[in-house]
Amino acid sequence: MFKFLKKDKLADEQTEIFRTLTANGVVVSTEHHDSGRKVDGGLLNGYSAQLLDEELAIEVPGGVALSWESLYAAVGQVNFNGLPEALELPPFTDARIALRSNGSLADSDFSIAVAAWRNTAFSRTKCNTFVL
Repeated sequence: MFKFLKKDKLADEQTEIFRTLTANGVVVSTEHHDSGRKVDGGLLNGYSAQLLDEELAIEVPGGVALSWESLYAAVGQVNFNGLPEALELPPFTDARIALRSNGSLADSDFSIAVAAWRNTAFSRTKCNTFVL
């Protein structure tokens, strides 16, 4: 059992928990990485144990990791309703990306970029930048 999952109140108060977003998913552990964000471990104790029990997460040194696929599977279940907030993830949105291109695919300087975000009515919307 992970130190941050133990019921020892003193250990809970002293253990810092970090959430790191990776290309493969989310890692929650006591190990701090450059891109890690300190989060409140209170709710994550229960969620981590449950994610492991349901085989949505795997054990990693000092914590647990779940793939993006597992994260989306978990947040689709009622028993994980508070997981995005506990992980301090940005809220879900209906916004859709609008792309802009320069040149054609055959051009050596062809480029494509995000031009804007559009809401469901296709009007421009403001999306806050999420800092990892």
